[in-house]
Amino acid sequence: MNEDVGDRAADYPGADARHIRRYRSGEENRFCTILGDDYVKLAFTYARETVNKLKKQNPECSIDLFYNDYNTFYDDKRNAVIALIQDLNADEKLCDGVGMQSYIGGYGQQAGCMNYDDIRRIETAIRMYHDLGIKVHVTEMAVRNFDKDQAEKHAAFYGKLFAAYKRLNAEEQLIENVSIWGICDDPFMSKSDYSYKMNSPYCGLFDRACKRKDAYYEALKALKD
Repeated sequence: MNEDVGDRAADYPGADARHIRRYRSGEENRFCTILGDDYVKLAFTYARETVNKLKKQNPECSIDLFYNDYNTFYDDKRNAVIALIQDLNADEKLCDGVGMQSYIGGYGQQAGCMNYDDIRRIETAIRMYHDLGIKVHVTEMAVRNFDKDQAEKHAAFYGKLFAAYKRLNAEEQLIENVSIWGICDDPFMSKSDYSYKMNSPYCGLFDRACKRKDAYYEALKALKD
């Protein structure tokens, strides 16, 4: 399941700690309208039944069910996702893990990028999700940078971020996967392009010509140290 937890008060009923979306950007969530606000639990229930049937046919079958969302390291969204996971797993473990989309920094602008408080928030969120007894994957990670002249700062932030990932896994395996969303820079994108706003033109570990940037070497160094 993907992006079912709302961000704004207008998206969900105030009494719902899970913040299940009734609306997104003003548009009705038809799943919620037709099936009710337990549609997420229903989906996980049916998926779990299917996985169990497959395991009976082939005991070696291994399929994990994840809930995936963005902004999962910010306090309000994190707490709502935790409430959702607790609800899903209250009677039977329906959800095996959480996918943390990690677009880090300002959306569409340099303001807010490379803020080290975000790394602290990410560490806290990973520990809290892990404490639920579920797996944690970083599913879409882009360290945003909209300013080519900020490449040195971007590289240093990348190094600190991967040092945090490594530090978490030095205790025990708190993270099983990190998937990088923006791999190469794309400085010629229009500012109106969704990828410009979402990933940023200078978010990559590699430049436009696929050459390794300082960010690549800082991340590698963090993992090797």
